[in-house]
Amino acid sequence: MKHSSHGSRTNIAHMQIFVKLKASAALFIFIFLIPLISGLCADSQKEYIYQDEKVVAVESDVCTSSISPTNASPAAGGASGSGTVASSCPWTATSNATSWITITTGVGGKTVSYTVAANTGTARTGTITIAGKTFTVSQNGLNLMCIQACTASKSSCLQSVQVSCTNQCIMQNPACLYYPDLCTQSCIAPCQSSSEAACNSAYTSCIAGCQ
Repeated sequence: MKHSSHGSRTNIAHMQIFVKLKASAALFIFIFLIPLISGLCADSQKEYIYQDEKVVAVESDVCTSSISPTNASPAAGGASGSGTVASSCPWTATSNATSWITITTGVGGKTVSYTVAANTGTARTGTITIAGKTFTVSQNGLNLMCIQACTASKSSCLQSVQVSCTNQCIMQNPACLYYPDLCTQSCIAPCQSSSEAACNSAYTSCIAGCQ
């Protein structure tokens, strides 16, 4: 039995054509279809803004965010603050002045909180990056001479409390001279507590005036 050489050559030719077509199809997919599909996928991440049925703007990133407020001016003596965040994506908050601005809460959610340390130097400005937005913190410096005067005044006030309260209680009740322990509980201690609170309150007001 003889095999036809013509038939074999025909089959080989068909196989070669098939291989070439397959290679061409693969090349077509690689060159044309993959970039096209990638473009369509990337295009699906774009947000189109229409006006009168025409595209007037294209935003490539559909993740939007905003913060409120966008700045703060804390007191020179230090303060804490917070702001609201609206974001369509997960977000974080990062202090760009970690030596004096500290983030207390700032991952996701709708609020970011921070603290600002007292500034005993000159005026300064720092920022916090919140959900990709910039929050600016501006803080004046404290007057050092003023602070020293307030501190000295507080110290003097506290030192005079015990003597002042003792004399006051004796004048109100001469028996305190004979029963000092009883007088301490009923008169001197309450007097000292309220007087020390007054000294601290005066100090706070004094420091506020140094800013």
